[in-house]
Amino acid sequence: MKTFVLIIFFTTTFNLLAQKVEYTFEYPNDSTKNFYITILPKNQIKGSLILLPGFGELPTETFIETEMLCKFASENGYITFIPAL
Repeated sequence: MKTFVLIIFFTTTFNLLAQKVEYTFEYPNDSTKNFYITILPKNQIKGSLILLPGFGELPTETFIETEMLCKFASENGYITFIPAL
């Protein structure tokens, strides 16, 4: 599972050069739950956007599905959070 998360992380990070993507883990040894993804804008923050994953879906999957929305929000000054539920 850790390998899957790392592959997704590196694949999406290289595609999104205009924004900074941060993964925050509550427990560093557990990358499957209790974490969230933060997409920071390049400029000043104007607002926030919270994307909630579907039932049983990981934040990395939601991030891949909404990549264009996250990029658009970041370019327009919005910080985006995707939590693991």
